[in-house]
This record gives sequence, structure tokens and C-alpha cells, in this order.
Amino acid sequence: MQSITHLIDSIESSSKQNFKFSQYFQPLNLLNRIPNSISDHLNDIDFIYHLDEASEHINWLNKFFEGNINPVTKKEISHLKSSKNKDVQISYADFKVDEPPLFKNDLVEQLSFEDIINEKNIGPVRRRNPKSFTFDGVCPYCGAPKEYIYDNNKGKGQY
Repeated sequence: MQSITHLIDSIESSSKQNFKFSQYFQPLNLLNRIPNSISDHLNDIDFIYHLDEASEHINWLNKFFEGNINPVTKKEISHLKSSKNKDVQISYADFKVDEPPLFKNDLVEQLSFEDIINEKNIGPVRRRNPKSFTFDGVCPYCGAPKEYIYDNNKGKGQY
């Protein structure tokens, strides 16, 4: 017995060849007639014989699948779809999507550094070595000048 992979490859190859063969007749369908130069080739005895043989083979394969393969696959697929046979391995197949979150458009009122200093009675940072603090800017959150910004990790960017 040959492997299932070989069987599937053969069926796919046959399907591709059948599609390719059908593409030769599409232009003739568009013309709605067969030109005389082509008609002679299509009436060739060998061509008609092989076309009849291929048609018989395809009919036999269709009957074989309808009688033997289709009933079994339909039964297996319905068994897989039944509610009794839930696959524990694929728990993600039955997931449910939550409702999207609600975002509030309320913007937080940002205090100015003067308000923060007055409320909490904060003074400028007393540095042991004022030259070691090289940050030149203001706080991105409240706008406090560099005199009120503390170097939290010795010059590595966390102020």
C-alpha cells in the first residue's frame, strides 16, 4: 500500500492537469465556434480515443469516491462536529472575544510644578556635586526646572 502523502500528491497532480487541460478549451468557448484549422486536430481519432478514455477514468474515480470515500468522510466529519466530541487539546478553538474596552475621554488635569511645590512644600534638590548632574531640560510631566529634578540612577537616564 502506498502512503497517504503519495495518494494526495497524485490527486492534486491529476486536478492540476485537468485544470490545465480545461484552460485550452476556454478560448474556444469564447469564440463560440471552432476554426477549421483546429477542427481537423480535434477530430483526430487518437485525440477522441484518449479523451473518451480520460473521461471514463474520471467518471470511475468520481463514482468510487461517491460510493466509498464520501460516506466515510461525511460520517467522520459529523462525528468531529458533534458536541459530545470536544477536543480538549484545542481549547483555543472555542474562545470568545470580549467586548472592546470603554475608553474615557476625560483628560487628567495636569498640575504645574508651582502648584506641586506649594502643596507639598518641596524645595530644590540639594546636590553634593552640582556639576555631576548634566540634565538640561524640564520635567516632561509637570514642567519643573532642573533644580527640582533628582537623578535617580546616577546618570543612566531615570530622572
